[in-house]
Amino acid sequence: AENGADQMDWVDKITGVIASLLNAPLPLEV
Repeated sequence: AENGADQMDWVDKITGVIASLLNAPLPLEV
């Protein structure tokens, strides 16, 4: 049960990182 909770935790973190990357302007055009 605890393993499932940990998996959801890292999935939530990864999703947040991906969302941040998609929403953030790429520094390549600076």
